[in-house]
Amino acid sequence: MSIRRTARYPGTTALLSSFILIPTASGSDPGAQEPPATRLPAFDDGRFELDENGQAVNGQSIAAPLPDRSIRISILPDRTTGRDWGMPYLLGAVEDLARRRPDAVFTVGDMVQGYTRDGDRYDREVDAYLEAVRPLADRFYPTPGNHDVISGDRDPADTRFAERYRTRFGPLNYSVTIGGATVIILFSDEGMGDRRMQLSEDQLGWLEATLAEAGDGPIILLMHRPLWRYASVGWWDRVQPVLAEHEVDAVIAGHFHSMQKDVPRDGVEYHILGTCGGMIDQHPLTGQVQHVSHLHLDPDRPHGERFALHHQIAGTTLPDDFVIVEDQNKVWKLKNGPDVASIDGSLPDTTNGAYTRTVPIRLKNPLEQPVSFTIEPSRAPGAWEIDEHATWRSLTNVDTFNPHTMHGRARSMIMVDERVTLDPGTDTVIEAKVTSLAPASDTPGAPPQLDITATFTDSKGREVPVLLRRRIPLERDPIALTRGGESISLPASAWTFSVYDTVEADPECLLSLDADGLLVVEIMSEGDLLAGPGPDRRPIPERIRNPMADAVLIEFGPADEPARETIYWEIAEDDATRLLPDGSTSTLKRTALNSGPAGWHARIHVPTPLAEQDAIRISVSDNDETYHTQWRSLTPPGRALAVEIVD
Repeated sequence: MSIRRTARYPGTTALLSSFILIPTASGSDPGAQEPPATRLPAFDDGRFELDENGQAVNGQSIAAPLPDRSIRISILPDRTTGRDWGMPYLLGAVEDLARRRPDAVFTVGDMVQGYTRDGDRYDREVDAYLEAVRPLADRFYPTPGNHDVISGDRDPADTRFAERYRTRFGPLNYSVTIGGATVIILFSDEGMGDRRMQLSEDQLGWLEATLAEAGDGPIILLMHRPLWRYASVGWWDRVQPVLAEHEVDAVIAGHFHSMQKDVPRDGVEYHILGTCGGMIDQHPLTGQVQHVSHLHLDPDRPHGERFALHHQIAGTTLPDDFVIVEDQNKVWKLKNGPDVASIDGSLPDTTNGAYTRTVPIRLKNPLEQPVSFTIEPSRAPGAWEIDEHATWRSLTNVDTFNPHTMHGRARSMIMVDERVTLDPGTDTVIEAKVTSLAPASDTPGAPPQLDITATFTDSKGREVPVLLRRRIPLERDPIALTRGGESISLPASAWTFSVYDTVEADPECLLSLDADGLLVVEIMSEGDLLAGPGPDRRPIPERIRNPMADAVLIEFGPADEPARETIYWEIAEDDATRLLPDGSTSTLKRTALNSGPAGWHARIHVPTPLAEQDAIRISVSDNDETYHTQWRSLTPPGRALAVEIVD
């Protein structure tokens, strides 16, 4: 294997300690300047009752101005996990609503990214959202979502963002009467991230009392998480009888980022909305749509006839059953089934130039109807077009393009085109002939990506494509390290596709041996926010796989055996930890820490000599002080990098 040899970075000196962090740039962060605070005019006109701390009182009832016609209500779906490309969808929806002039505009929550440990960051996100909906401020009623209230500390007892929500947005639960209709907002995250969904007896009692006081007109329940989908809530035994008794018309939620109409119960309709600027990664016919929803409520009509819902995107409107739960369940089986599409083989690291290789790809149809599969190389994406209602071009496939993980350093120009149709419940193995036209290179690459599309016919006779992105493992060739020699460079890559892949270049790992034959590992991460562990002080073994911090994990030992030794280092910390198979641990010390806003360069000196039969596994986590931790590694899961030591 021909390897690019990389000299040490200019300006670095001999190691003064076990490990050191070196800045790659300096200067102030232009994003650190605090924007002016934004507050909805609703707080200034006294619409919400506030307590002595200036926070909206939970459980209050609000009388909205009476309309002079049938009631028109609009609902904004989830904004998260909204990157910058998501804001135009929200702004476009706000423009549509400003022209439409509904009597009230509600949300189903997740208005900000949240899940942070930084109160100022949270406020900036709130400011951006409130500024976007300012044209609707005199008729805007928010609903709290998990992203709006849960802390990035992952501690259910941490309620500071729920309290801040009450200052910035409004109550966690409340009701609004508008004309002859009542809209009730439930707080669906009372567990504050404890992963067991619940509806407390206190809130259920408040709901019953509020329903008892509601008039004879339409009644709508809004919440973020669809609590009826969680067995721990006991919705059908505890809540549904109350709703049926009071002739509730509809229950509407969000959270799943997939629009769908659920099965009605006792005259009560159930709906889940999609997104309006939030993260989606599938075709609109799977229910993943950037949209706004509209309700028409007529208090003069009998129960069962006084409620109507439809959805609107730019240039068209959609019926409320655009995607029904029956079809969404098929999408879920295809997208999330563990054995629907898997790659058994691997490819060379393309260092020797063009080649042809056969890669086994296993396909399985989990549905009770035929499914067709296509396999092709991942390409620069184009728009999806929907012609059912009007000419509609969905940019989801373009918006989610990530040049670093989808195409970036994957130099394998894969030439594969396979098609097969599977009968219900059957499976097959495709021996895909893969031809790479990449030129010879002495730089290892990142895993090439295949787009596997599973297509089925839905209940309306439409062909629904479900995109399954898979990355092909690469055969990392053994490396030879010479005592006191130059570094060998390898990328730490994301080997499994995720919609949460960060839009950043892969970290670069430099491996070398010092004069004493001890391993030196250097990590260079460009443009990455250096995240510290914050309040997470669990024992290292408990947090090592899901840290709140940027971290490096080094494991070495015989390739087919458990690690002989593990070193775990949260980069912003002063110490690293050695873990041995017998459960004992020790601390590695260092003497300096410097950081820069444009990236970080870390170096760690492994104190235990490598044995001749040892292989190395190195992983780098990217946290960015958000709720999700991303790991990238030198080798595919379950594999290690063989090392030859040259004297």
